[in-house]
Amino acid sequence: MCATYQLYSDEEENVKIQSIISEVEKKYGEETALKICSGDFFPKSMVPVETQEDGIVLMRWGFPMFQSKQVVFNAREVTLAEKPMFRKSLISKRCLLPASKFYEWDSGKKKLAIRPEDSGIFYIAGLYNEFTLLSGEKQTCVVMITTAPNSQMLPIHNRMPAILADNSIFDWMNAGEGLVPYAGDLWISPVTPVTQ
Repeated sequence: MCATYQLYSDEEENVKIQSIISEVEKKYGEETALKICSGDFFPKSMVPVETQEDGIVLMRWGFPMFQSKQVVFNAREVTLAEKPMFRKSLISKRCLLPASKFYEWDSGKKKLAIRPEDSGIFYIAGLYNEFTLLSGEKQTCVVMITTAPNSQMLPIHNRMPAILADNSIFDWMNAGEGLVPYAGDLWISPVTPVTQ
């Protein structure tokens, strides 16, 4: 289950990431853009999402559970069409979550940073919808879709984010079927704790 990911690059030449940050800055201001590119995303965070209609927009990560402060932040690909929470979004509210890495913990509780080996940015399949929160506020929320793990992820976790290969992004956004585990190689590295 992916509960933490990041969109960050210390390389100025990563044009895609810089473009996303720039679009966030234009729509939401410099302070918001700095927050987006300076840390990890957790459930209930505001995260950048790409939709066909509006380009890059900010959404709250996690669909709210009925009459609860808890959220559903991952959705299993195999149950999307069955679960009422996701069924309508699957038909007409598909999106992309841009990321530079995601995190999982191995069986020894060591934090691992993971991303496609050949990419500084990648896209995870998502669904979004508008909800009325317990506070009465209307909010557009997003869930990250997960698939079965590929062979590299299998020893780490029984699910992984639905990473879209470049040639599958169009199909996903245009109601294509069948998300599959990422077939490319993954870069997996232990995260060294920061000491103060």
